[in-house]
Amino acid sequence: ESGQRGIVMEFKRLGENESMEEQLQAALAQIEEKHYPATLRAEGCNDVLELGIVFDGKRLQVTSNR
Repeated sequence: ESGQRGIVMEFKRLGENESMEEQLQAALAQIEEKHYPATLRAEGCNDVLELGIVFDGKRLQVTSNR
C-alpha cells in the first residue's frame, strides 16, 4: 500500500581480525549495492529503514541509514 514503511536488514557475523564498525558499514554498503530497498519502494514504501546487524557470539551491534 502506498505510503507504508519498510525495513531491510542485512546480517553479518564478525570474523577473526574484523572490526565491528567495518562489518556494520559493510552491511549497509551491501544493502545499497544490491538495491534491496528497490523492491519495497516499487511496492509503494516511501520510507525504508536500512539496518546493518553484526553478531559476535552473543554480542551484537546495529546501525542504520539514519
